[in-house]
This record gives sequence, C-alpha cells and structure tokens, in this order.
Amino acid sequence: CGDVGCTGVKTDLPEPHRKTEWDWESRPKSEQRAVTNNRHRTQRDYGRRLQRRRSEVVERSFAHVCETGGGRRSWLPGIDEVRKRHLLAAMAHNLGLVLRKLLGSGKAREFAALWAHAWAFVCALLWPLAALRRLIASLERFAARFRETPRPTNLAA
Repeated sequence: CGDVGCTGVKTDLPEPHRKTEWDWESRPKSEQRAVTNNRHRTQRDYGRRLQRRRSEVVERSFAHVCETGGGRRSWLPGIDEVRKRHLLAAMAHNLGLVLRKLLGSGKAREFAALWAHAWAFVCALLWPLAALRRLIASLERFAARFRETPRPTNLAA
C-alpha cells in the first residue's frame, strides 16, 4: 500500500531516540520509505505544530488521569481489573470534558451547583405568578364566605 497506507491516512509519529541506526537490510523498501517520509514530516514546521498540539491535548489528559485520578498505582488483582479501572477513569475524564463543553461545568458538584442556580432562577421567575395565584385563591375564599351566608330578612316589616 505504500507510505500513505491502505486507508489513505498519513502518520506523523515521533521517533524514539535510538542508540543504533535502522537495519534496512532485513526490511522491505516500502518500510524504509515510510519511516523516512514520516521523519521528514515530523521535522517540518507543520509536524512540529502537530506534536505541540498533541502534547497539549492528549498527553495532558493522560497525565491528569494518571496523576490526579490516581492511575499510576493500583492495588487491584490482575491486569484486566487494572485495565477496567484505567478505562473507567479515562471515560470519566472524557465525560467531564463533554459536560464542560456543553454546560460549562465538568464535575458533578459543579453541575449540581449550576442546577441549583438554574432552579433558583426558575423559582424567581415563577414566584410572582405563584403569589398572584395565592392572592386570587384567598379572594375567592373570601367571596365564597359571603355567598354561603344567608341574608337576613326583615320579618318586622
């Protein structure tokens, strides 16, 4: 498929620092061409900007999950359990990013505070209507008392 690959996607992957050079004798020419083209792409200005953006976005997320989320160490038995825990931590982090984008709040406590403020705002809007409704109900009760009371008739006349 060549350098671009079967999918038509070019890669800009950083190369690790190697102590020895590549052994191209045992590898096909297409692999050598792919590595060389990738090296040229990563050393251009555009490739460096991509690396900087990756460091800001992706690496920061992993660092946050590992450091703040406690993902560096685990006392769970078995690699599958550790994998599940790390996956759950990454999902929670991503959910926080989505909530922050949509609602302006990324944590459950912040969302609860936003909800409380929104509820207070709705109550402040509805309070005058509720007060008017209570006033009308009390006036109706007051008027009903007079309708139920029989009028005195003048028997002496």
